[in-house]
Amino acid sequence: MICRARLRPLVFLGSLLSLAGEAHGQSSYTLDFSEAVGQFVCAVEGRAKGFAVCYLSVQGKGAAAEGWSIGVRASDARISGIRVAGTAVDRAAPPDFVFNELTTGPGNEGVVSSVVLSRDGSVVLPPSRYEIAILEFERSAAGKGRLEYVDGLQSSIGTVLNMVRERGREVLPALRSQEFNLPLLPLRAWLGFSPINVDSKSPFGGIVGGMESVGDLFVPLRSDGKGGTHVFGCIVTNETEGDAGQRGIQGWSISMNLEGEAEILSATTDNTAGMKQFSGGFLRTTIVDPARNGGKRGITSAVVLSFGPHFLPLVRSSSLTEIQISVSIQIGQLHLESLGNPERTRQLEASPEG
Repeated sequence: MICRARLRPLVFLGSLLSLAGEAHGQSSYTLDFSEAVGQFVCAVEGRAKGFAVCYLSVQGKGAAAEGWSIGVRASDARISGIRVAGTAVDRAAPPDFVFNELTTGPGNEGVVSSVVLSRDGSVVLPPSRYEIAILEFERSAAGKGRLEYVDGLQSSIGTVLNMVRERGREVLPALRSQEFNLPLLPLRAWLGFSPINVDSKSPFGGIVGGMESVGDLFVPLRSDGKGGTHVFGCIVTNETEGDAGQRGIQGWSISMNLEGEAEILSATTDNTAGMKQFSGGFLRTTIVDPARNGGKRGITSAVVLSFGPHFLPLVRSSSLTEIQISVSIQIGQLHLESLGNPERTRQLEASPEG
């Protein structure tokens, strides 16, 4: 199984498209950002990346947000992703309309998003502060930048203004910006495999092959010549408190490709050691479609543990993904080659029984 891994907190920020109507007076709404988190280095690409949450504060007696549109720009950085999954948009009810798009072109780089929770006012956000989108951004080098809401970004379906829809009319929200600083930190982390749901306080504890990370996992066969096993994709961290303010890994995106005469039956992050720190973030693990991936078989898994201060331990071997694999009579073992630094190829390969 070839595993190409990118250690990166995933981030995506939301912005929304304007809804038709006339703006009215003083706003009872505020658009702002969380403090940027997930400061990290992508060892393969060498870029500093981070993410932040886009918030809508609904204020005042009787205030009720039926929808909104926002446009966001990053100064001295590039916005690379946007997502509303896992935010108040999901929790309220299936929205009537959602549109998210990265905008491009001179003076037009940013992201826009538009959400209509309900066209008849049956679903609204009452007074409170809500996560409405998640933004991912990056720099080619460490440094500072700013996230800000801007009017006038051009999208494929029109010009975007920052607006909130309330009882059929549009209200101008107060807009807040957020500065961030992305240090390009050295990251001592590796990927590997284990036959168990490992949660070890020592680096490389429970990892097949230890620090060398190369070894065989023998699969017991039944009388009919078939068998199966569970393999856990793992991460090894070896940081210290004094490492340039390093607080630990907050998210990751990994992919693993299966080679050989075997089949992936399932893949999940449920109950793995890495999920102990999960707190209201984002996760998605999928068995890929070979037809859409050049015939390759495997899985992808993307996780953000939290939009707050939740991280993997600084020194730990932790399982991230549980993979169930079936084998046939020709297969008696799985050869595991993994870890090293994230630029190395990782392989989980079914090989003939010796």
